[in-house]
Amino acid sequence: MTQPSARSLPGPLAAIVGAVRAHPRLTFALAVILAGLAVMRLITPPLADVRDAVEGDCFAGSPLTISANVAGAVHVVPGFATGIQRVQCSEPHVWESLGLATLPGVAGAPYPVNDIESLVSDVCAARFASFIGRPLAGSELSVTAFYPIRDDWETKDERRVACLVVEPGRGPVTGSLRGANR
Repeated sequence: MTQPSARSLPGPLAAIVGAVRAHPRLTFALAVILAGLAVMRLITPPLADVRDAVEGDCFAGSPLTISANVAGAVHVVPGFATGIQRVQCSEPHVWESLGLATLPGVAGAPYPVNDIESLVSDVCAARFASFIGRPLAGSELSVTAFYPIRDDWETKDERRVACLVVEPGRGPVTGSLRGANR
């Protein structure tokens, strides 16, 4: 069987075949690098955005990210956490999603500057009670709530709030907190 001539191949393909033939060691090195990147992609979970979380999703992170959390309270954070690592809840993680809540209000309504934090706290506290099995007040657990900033509210009509349960004062935990009742 004869190999096709680089001249009989279409333009870009002919250039690639010519480069491979001219530089076999470089081609091998690039193939090894690409294979390594493919393997890394398979063993490293993809980065996520909390706005894509569903109830029960767990996320890795530094315990420093929850240092402002206080047991029995909602810690509200403007904006959203992106580029965080979604992991199985059986693996060490910092946050577990209570799901996304939607703030009340009609499209085009003005940003509730004075009320946004209490609205966010209310919707996440309700999700907490449903997920954990007891009210947030008096719990040893806490909630981190990411909510839309004014620009996203006004230009993108963003109303979603990401509610995430955490164990303040602890490092990463393993297992789900669903039904923990504590």
